[in-house]
Amino acid sequence: MMTIAFMTPLPTCILMDSGVGGLSVLNTLLSLKLPLNIHYIADTAFMPYGSKSVPVLRDHLTTLFSQFEARWGKGVPIALCCNTASVVMAHLSWELTAKPSFSLLDIITPTVDSISGWHQTKKAITLGVLATELTIQSTVYPQLLAQRQVAINQFYGVPCPQLAASIEGQAEVPSVPLLLDTLLLPLQQAQHPLDAVILGCTHYQFVADDIQRRLPQVPLISQSVVMAEKIASAFGLPFSEETTNDCGLVTLWTTGSPEAFQSLIPKFLPLLPSAKVQSF
Repeated sequence: MMTIAFMTPLPTCILMDSGVGGLSVLNTLLSLKLPLNIHYIADTAFMPYGSKSVPVLRDHLTTLFSQFEARWGKGVPIALCCNTASVVMAHLSWELTAKPSFSLLDIITPTVDSISGWHQTKKAITLGVLATELTIQSTVYPQLLAQRQVAINQFYGVPCPQLAASIEGQAEVPSVPLLLDTLLLPLQQAQHPLDAVILGCTHYQFVADDIQRRLPQVPLISQSVVMAEKIASAFGLPFSEETTNDCGLVTLWTTGSPEAFQSLIPKFLPLLPSAKVQSF
């Protein structure tokens, strides 16, 4: 008797960001060969997020996520590879009259969790965060650290307007070196030695070496790994570089110009340099 084997469909996850930042998370997932079908959505038509008001951004994201559900179903998790979106949709949800029912994986929670373990070797830590204006103004990082009984000696929240746009190569903003020389001054002149600096926007992972050169003695906390680990955990998948799994399908979408975003793929998604970008 012949036995017919039926293949189990791979689970699907949505990764979304305002631009290329979340590709740093996607690069990590691809390097680990996680068996996931992934839809990556770059909301470039609404970029930048960090300078917009909470109500405007919340309404926009609620509409966008409803479109995700209509296309891929309610059960598909949406991984927010964006700190600003995570603040608005996951950490300010108590302000909503009706809390969204989307299945959201925010990026801030695993970042804070990664700190709450190693801080116990010190009585108090001095911490810096580089992020968008909205993320810094929300004070979400010191609030969540306080909830986990992480004692903070000094906290430096540094808003970084224009940095994400500069990383993407937009001509109307200053260059990355010029911006970093100015933005990192508060951290370079900090009164207390920094125990760590959180790269509180996934875009910043792509210039981590430039940041590290300006803060040579300071550990940088990258979100590409902690977010990839959270996604793997949400699907019950092993998080190991030794996996022999086959990757699922990766589809790239943008709400803006596919041609413009396509030009960024070879640089920011080296594991899939020729992947085709579609219009969402």
